[in-house]
Amino acid sequence: MRYIKKHYFLLLFVLSLIVSINGEASGRTPALYGYVRLATSPQGYVPLGDAVVELLSPDSDKIIYKTYTDSRGNYAFYGVSPGEYDIRIVFGGKPMEQLTGQIGNFRKKLRVTISGQKAVKVPEITVK
Repeated sequence: MRYIKKHYFLLLFVLSLIVSINGEASGRTPALYGYVRLATSPQGYVPLGDAVVELLSPDSDKIIYKTYTDSRGNYAFYGVSPGEYDIRIVFGGKPMEQLTGQIGNFRKKLRVTISGQKAVKVPEITVK
């Protein structure tokens, strides 16, 4: 019985250590974060969940980093090297067009610069 108790406490210690390490990792500041929404009509929008958000090399369109939006359209990139990147939203296997500010004015990518000093909040991305 004493043997079981000893290993039980060792197991609890290891589990608590794992939880504390994961808690620190999840508390990290993202290098880049934002929100993606889908235009359902000229005045209507819904969060776009489960979309792929890609950071591309602006010179070659090579995918450097990739993440996904959550059910509320939020995304974040961690550990991104400083530099200039293009953001592309992919949903259902195809790149989505991004609204640039005026209805009917769309593009395929958005350019961002990460300095490494603080998190970059990307303006809301609206896609169609």
